Amino acid sequence: MKKAYFSKRIYKIDLPHEMVDALAETIETFNQAKRFAFQTIVREKRWNRKMHTDSLHLVLKRNYQLNDYYANSAAQEAKALFTGLMALQKLYEKQTQEKLGKLKKKL
Repeated sequence: MKKAYFSKRIYKIDLPHEMVDALAETIETFNQAKRFAFQTIVREKRWNRKMHTDSLHLVLKRNYQLNDYYANSAAQEAKALFTGLMALQKLYEKQTQEKLGKLKKKL
């Protein structure tokens, strides 16, 4: 069975310059908020204390003037990245222990 896929792709060339600038600014602000959220999560974990009295979502909304959708998305992506990195760290530690065990057996 053949399938036909249709794309509603939007090209920057076809959009007005003002809209392209607005999209670029939105993406840049979102990425800044995501980096800030990730740094906040890492610092809270490292220092074992809360950096802000409000939730991360509200801090992002206030600091970056984001709506709920972007603030929630930035916070969730930062949490997902942190969780993934913690899982990878455990895996790397396990692999390193296995390598050390093999080296000790060789010696």
